[in-house]
Parts: sequence; C-alpha cells; structure tokens
Amino acid sequence: MTTWRAFRAAHPDGRVLAPPGGESEVASDSDDPAPVDYDTGPYDRYFEMAGFGLDAHRGGDSRAWGRDDLDPKTVVLGVERDGDAFGFPLPEVEAAGGAVTSTVGDSEVLVVAGDAGLHAFERPAGDIDAVTGVDLTAGTDADGQRLTRLPARRLFAFAWQDDHGSDSFWFAL
Repeated sequence: MTTWRAFRAAHPDGRVLAPPGGESEVASDSDDPAPVDYDTGPYDRYFEMAGFGLDAHRGGDSRAWGRDDLDPKTVVLGVERDGDAFGFPLPEVEAAGGAVTSTVGDSEVLVVAGDAGLHAFERPAGDIDAVTGVDLTAGTDADGQRLTRLPARRLFAFAWQDDHGSDSFWFAL
C-alpha cells in the first residue's frame, strides 16, 4: 500500500485504473461508504490498532484470531490454481530468501518478494535454490527471460483465512 503522492513520485509516467479518492465502508461508521483521502494514509491508524477487519476500522476489537503463528494483518499473496489455494505470507517468503516455490493445484509456482512487491509466476525450469536477479517490475529472471505471471491477489491473512480456511497458508518447513 502506498499513497498517491508516493506512487506518482516513484512512477511519474505510471497509469492507474482509477484516480485516487473514492469511497469505502472503512471510512464510515456505518455500512454506507464515505469519502477516502488516500494521501492522508487511511491505513496508518489501522495498523496500530489491536483489532482487524472492518470492525477495527470502526474502533472495535471484537474479532477473535485464535492463532499465534501469523498476525491477522500479515500481508499474504493468495494464489489459486486448479481448485487449490495457498496464501504466501510476506514474512515467510522474505525469511526464505525472498523467493519460494510450491505446488498449487497442478501448477509449479514461484513466489518472489522484493521492493516492487510480492508476485507469483509459473516456476521456471532449472535450479531455484537461489533465485536472484528477478526483476519484479519487468517480470524477468536474471537472464532477462520473461516469466509468466500467475493471477494472484494481495490481502491480509485474516481475509485469506476467512475465504480459504486456517490450513491454506504456505509456511517454510
């Protein structure tokens, strides 16, 4: 997550699908959307709160998490393939050297974390023990070969668990 100002500074020619602003339930005390000013960092306060989810945005702390191996607000990259799903927690990928491989459904998957975010690719052929030189912005490997991106979504651990259950996370052995 970033502010519009930070995105524009880093990517002056970057394009977005919608202008900054808009409305969201997280900015409201009810289920009716309210205006959001993304330049003010609307999630800063959220990360400091003990609670999580929409209830926390509204000042509550009523949801139970029930696990100690993963914080509910941990960033996760969710990958779904062939009816199977894994959520790759960012700290786990970083602790494994910034790149991990796994099988999701019938697909061999490479998940890479770096300055440009957390991304999933089809696992390229060859030795993946030390994936270095992956350009996440260009989607290329160290040899400049184009990697095939896989559909994935970035979300919080609690949201992934709500959708896929508590056993749907990837952890290093």
